[in-house]
Amino acid sequence: MTKKLALLIAAIATLLPAKTLLYIGTWPHDIVVLDESTYQIVKRIEMKTDVPRNVILSPDKSKLIVTTIKDTGIETIDLAKGEVIDSFILGGGNTRVTLAGIAIDPTGTLLYTNITRSKKLIDRWEIGLPTLAIVDLKQHKIVKQVEVPATERAQASNFYRGGNYRVSPDGKFLYQFGNAINIYDTSTLKKVQTIELSKPQFPGMENVTFSPEIDPNDNPNTVTGIFNTEDPEVHRQVFGIATFHLNERKFDFSPIGPSVQSVSNIRYTPDHKKAYAVSIAGTHGDRHCEFWGIDVAAGKLTQREEFPCRPRFSFSSSSSGGDLYIYSAGFEVDVYDAATMKFKKSLSLDADITTPMVAVTSGSQADAAR
Repeated sequence: MTKKLALLIAAIATLLPAKTLLYIGTWPHDIVVLDESTYQIVKRIEMKTDVPRNVILSPDKSKLIVTTIKDTGIETIDLAKGEVIDSFILGGGNTRVTLAGIAIDPTGTLLYTNITRSKKLIDRWEIGLPTLAIVDLKQHKIVKQVEVPATERAQASNFYRGGNYRVSPDGKFLYQFGNAINIYDTSTLKKVQTIELSKPQFPGMENVTFSPEIDPNDNPNTVTGIFNTEDPEVHRQVFGIATFHLNERKFDFSPIGPSVQSVSNIRYTPDHKKAYAVSIAGTHGDRHCEFWGIDVAAGKLTQREEFPCRPRFSFSSSSSGGDLYIYSAGFEVDVYDAATMKFKKSLSLDADITTPMVAVTSGSQADAAR
């Protein structure tokens, strides 16, 4: 494609209405594609290796990277073509490779992850220690692997679960979010710094826990999540919004109000003036679930609305911020109006949901063409 033709395609794309597609992995081996404007299924993309388990968007927003369960498959979906264009496996035979937590570098060619190898012996499985690893998506193999010292595994209690990973915008550093934030040099996988969340940078706060999630409306340089803490005087539990700046390696903490048993990931509106989250209190039949609407500038709750709890579920929102989604485990996506927080409709995917939801707007691919 010539540069002039690419520019022409990009210019035409800007004149067309933006279209957002939702991609969700389902049993037994499909990625279901929904048109967000109509909530109709427009395509099912069949995986080549097994059940999709995780899915992330490439930095240029032109591809999806999907990990699958059996034999640890890694597949690449070209969004323009709507099909799998590459796939390979890391396991197989008597060896099982488990990935826990994944992040992709800015070039879209290297996958950073936590790997645990298991070897099937005649009478048992031999479980190896977790390691940090780099998977080259072009070479179809692990190109670097570093065993993590026991002292560092102890610092991050969720290391065996992989933690939450992000790569800095310049691709030089890998961040692992757990009870502490461990920062690694991406070329050597050696730790260069640890930020202790037990010693936060905000006066009057102590013992912060931070659970980041990928929000499509986040700045690429920031990772946003809900934090829980307690004040050192009367030990009152408090929750709020925490924003970690990857380049500057610093936090912004915005306390919101008294903490509850559990608060979900957070979802911003595109203008970042409002945010939504879900609170969960109680257990089993006594569970109480609420949508929360947060005025970001004022730092306070402005909306609360109860909705029926599922035993397990994930929370997300539409690209415009106009709808809220409750989905998995199961085969339905429940849609709620964000303004009223009232139920609108239930979407059946005719298959159990197995991955997070990823939203991609058509303009993203036009931007990449430029």
